[in-house]
Amino acid sequence: MSLSGIRGTVYGLFGVLILSTLWVTSLTLLSAPVSATTLIADAGADILNPFLIKQGFGITPSTYATLEASAKAHPTHVLDLPLLKVQVVGREIIGHTYPTVVHLIYSRVADGYYGGGATAVFDIPPQLQSVLPSFALFNPDNIPIFQGGPTVSQLPPFLQPFFVVVGLTPSTFTQAGHARLLRFLPWFWLVSGVLLVLAVILNPTEKKLAGISHAIIHSTWPIVAILLGLSVAGLFAKTTLGPYEGVIGVIRGAFLPIYGTALLIGLVSLVLVEWLPALRARRAAAPPDAAPVPTPGAHGGGSPYTPSIPPDRGPSQS
Repeated sequence: MSLSGIRGTVYGLFGVLILSTLWVTSLTLLSAPVSATTLIADAGADILNPFLIKQGFGITPSTYATLEASAKAHPTHVLDLPLLKVQVVGREIIGHTYPTVVHLIYSRVADGYYGGGATAVFDIPPQLQSVLPSFALFNPDNIPIFQGGPTVSQLPPFLQPFFVVVGLTPSTFTQAGHARLLRFLPWFWLVSGVLLVLAVILNPTEKKLAGISHAIIHSTWPIVAILLGLSVAGLFAKTTLGPYEGVIGVIRGAFLPIYGTALLIGLVSLVLVEWLPALRARRAAAPPDAAPVPTPGAHGGGSPYTPSIPPDRGPSQS
């Protein structure tokens, strides 16, 4: 393989790997205990519970009234929550509003899910338990997500490997999934760093260094644009995006610092790589400074020094 071919391969690998490294880094932050449990709690209260209510399940206002009455009658007893294995004591919900209680219940779901997965908090059929850790949103043969509950459409087979490769599986937002990402993350950064050094060594010209900056910029700006776009859209579409603001906020908090910092580094490096050569070229093209001309009185105020010329003595005489 020629040197130019090696250079192209290194630059191509760097572009792909930096994209993967930023993704895995952000996903590792998102699967950390605080971020993951907050994400699960918000998704459960704002997305999953409304879905279950439409299917005839979930915690409705009438269910909340029943739970509150039971809590007042038996404040030390564990509440009987439909479809959930988590424990909430009656006195914990007394005096709280319906949205607060729903979020409290799903925060317990989040804690249990993070520690033990979906089977630790939901009553899931055995057929679904065997495949749940493998594919995100994969529901083979349209098995009900719980006994007597609704079914979820099956994810197309050609998309299933994609979710596995990018790390979006049900086990990602668990303690075990977070530990697995932590083991992989240093290797992503190590290989990315090695490829970056090789790319600079093989061709340290401004053009190739600008190519590295372009690779970083093109790997980051779409994610930054989407996250910022969702933030702006949330200001004008509160009815549509309002229920998802909590989930979007957690995702934004994990992804935007990583991708935003990388984008800023790429832009700054691109400006430096393209600006510095132009500055050097302008300096090289500038005429040299003229030598200073001595002025009278420059040496202590006296007359300028004039070398003496001997007088003409005429022709010599013998």
